[in-house]
Amino acid sequence: PPPDPWRVPRGALVAVAQVTSTPDKERNFAGCAAAGAGGRRGSRAPAIVFLPEGFDFIGTDPAQTLSLAESLDGDIMGRYANLARECGVWLSLGGFHERGKDWATTQRIYNCHALLDPTGQLVAAYRKTTCVTWSWRDASP
Repeated sequence: PPPDPWRVPRGALVAVAQVTSTPDKERNFAGCAAAGAGGRRGSRAPAIVFLPEGFDFIGTDPAQTLSLAESLDGDIMGRYANLARECGVWLSLGGFHERGKDWATTQRIYNCHALLDPTGQLVAAYRKTTCVTWSWRDASP
């Protein structure tokens, strides 16, 4: 039978990274790349790297958080897709600040867990259910 793309080989390494995110997405990306996928290649490379909630950024206030959020097909997710592809690893992105397709009408973002395969394809996205939702109206003084 053909190989199962969801099967992780026995003895495969798993990396769990913790990062200190800031509003600087470029700095956060560099930290995530170094802490997880980018730092190890070859026979000791992990098969999957788990990044934490808020890996993309942590805003200083609700208005900044809303302004920095991106869609799943935006620049920052594209950079993580390239990272997964270049390193040949699965990336489990614990909490991405997602501007959904309903952004224009709702002005809301979602706490989205995204899973990228080793080719950089988004294979799963889960919008976590939380007690808190933000909109531009919520961020107004």
